[in-house]
Amino acid sequence: MSALGHIASFKVVRNKQGGRDLPWSKEQNSLLSTDRLSQAKQIIHSWEEFSKSPLISLCDYALDLDVLEVLYKDEGSRFGINTFKVLGGAYAVFKYLQTETTRADTSELAANTTFVSATDGNHGRSVAWGCQKAGSSCVIVLPDEVSLGRRKSLELLGAKLILHPGTFDDCVLLASKLAKENGWVEISDTAHNETDPIPSDVMQGYEISSSEVVEQLHRPPTHVFVQAGVGGFAASVTGHFKRTFGSKRPMIIIVEPMTAGCCFQSFQSGRRSRQEGDLETLMGGLACGEVSLFAWEILKDHADAAMVISDDEVAETMKLLALESAHRQPIVAGEAGVASLIGAMNACKCEETRDILKIDTTSRILVYGTEADTDPELYKSLIGV
Repeated sequence: MSALGHIASFKVVRNKQGGRDLPWSKEQNSLLSTDRLSQAKQIIHSWEEFSKSPLISLCDYALDLDVLEVLYKDEGSRFGINTFKVLGGAYAVFKYLQTETTRADTSELAANTTFVSATDGNHGRSVAWGCQKAGSSCVIVLPDEVSLGRRKSLELLGAKLILHPGTFDDCVLLASKLAKENGWVEISDTAHNETDPIPSDVMQGYEISSSEVVEQLHRPPTHVFVQAGVGGFAASVTGHFKRTFGSKRPMIIIVEPMTAGCCFQSFQSGRRSRQEGDLETLMGGLACGEVSLFAWEILKDHADAAMVISDDEVAETMKLLALESAHRQPIVAGEAGVASLIGAMNACKCEETRDILKIDTTSRILVYGTEADTDPELYKSLIGV
């Protein structure tokens, strides 16, 4: 059996240094833990807009893919932001203000604090939403190629935009520079050093999604496909299933765009590696060239494989989910939101990959629908309605 299976539209590589029997380390527990998850729940569950996102059975897909079950965690309705990201960036804003309240009244501190973040889409909306809710100022740095629809959604949340002629990774560097120069607080979803706690807070907020999944399941999945940009959400998923099920956890497969496969590159090389190039992809929220340092600390041990997929199947998958079936209502899913489902479909339809990932007719597959129509105009242009 080869370590690499592929057809024209995707590639998959095993993570040779990971494994089910590896322990959850002290370092990993400092990033994601049961106690810190309880703290995140206490804050996020207190927001009046909070409700659990649904876990939907895709019976039609399970039949087509010759597996027992396909479950879709639909994050498309979170807080009106239509993405899981609000669990991370907005939570990190509130966690910072709560942590700093020993020095000042919370409302006074919020009013006098400016938060800054880099984004290529949804993370910025999460931070802006949190700042608006808390009463703080917000500056968002984003690549100048980001669509007008996404820019407008940020401005409607009160964010000041700084457009930068570079990649998402370039915007991260600029946001860090602006934070230092202006005394702003950076809310980053990617970690480049071990001293900044905020990217870990972002990941911890994300973990609420998977904790809901475990509560909603009638039995554990055998396989989890989850998309990755810098890897924070994928690490939160991986960490929760590892801490919950230990060595009996499901197989974890990371899914990325072909042009921005930093986890794929890292698993292939056995070390945290960069994806070179312009990172251009229709799955804009996943256009990242380097895995977060904190995410890598978890994924290197507890994720089993990585896949890269092309943009070719994105629009068609969005259209199929938007159609009502005999078993479910239509699902609105955005471009990055369908990535893990595309990965699962490709894996199940390729005999070699089924063998590599140990997929058979008894497999129970979980995928994450990480966003709805976060750019309504683009969504309409892709699926026609």
